[in-house]
Amino acid sequence: MKQPLSRSRLVRRLRDRLERVGYPRLQMSLIVLVTGGAGFLASALLLRAGLDSLWLRYLCAFALAYPVFLALLWLWLRTRAEDYADIPDLSGFTSPSSGPAPEPGLAFDPAPPVGGGGGQFGGGGA
Repeated sequence: MKQPLSRSRLVRRLRDRLERVGYPRLQMSLIVLVTGGAGFLASALLLRAGLDSLWLRYLCAFALAYPVFLALLWLWLRTRAEDYADIPDLSGFTSPSSGPAPEPGLAFDPAPPVGGGGGQFGGGGA
């Protein structure tokens, strides 16, 4: 019978998995940086709009930056590195001065036609 996981083992397994599949410290640093930028921008815009009271401006900036943080955290928890593996390969694009001219109306060299070829079965029986 399996032994139930303790909280410390579960946290250790989750930490190991996060560190194995990505860069959580870098990702969280970027999330905090973007959140801080959103708060700073909100504060600057509120100051420009005429809100001179520091405590009220910071409270409003916090009220705007905190949902940004929660949204970024929600997005971070729901994406994986494999989600970005489907970035299209743009290596087929050529500049007009290199290689043969593409067909009119096409901005890239067309891929060769895909066709089924199938192999030969030469028997191989007894």
